Amino acid sequence: MDNLRLGVLDAHLQGLVNTCEEYIKRGYITMVELQSYQERLNVYHKLGGNGHMDIWDEKIRALPHQPPKSK
Repeated sequence: MDNLRLGVLDAHLQGLVNTCEEYIKRGYITMVELQSYQERLNVYHKLGGNGHMDIWDEKIRALPHQPPKSK
């Protein structure tokens, strides 16, 4: 059972990292996206996730919550 949990944890971590990369590349995260991200991060921690997401989380929380204004 522990191997199953670890497999789910790893898949969840990869999904979170991919999502973070998309938001960072885009340059912003909406409030709805941030809420969804936070819920997924909470699941990651409940599954036993350690500090791998700490740096990603800092970057995500530093993003603006709306797209840059067009020039």
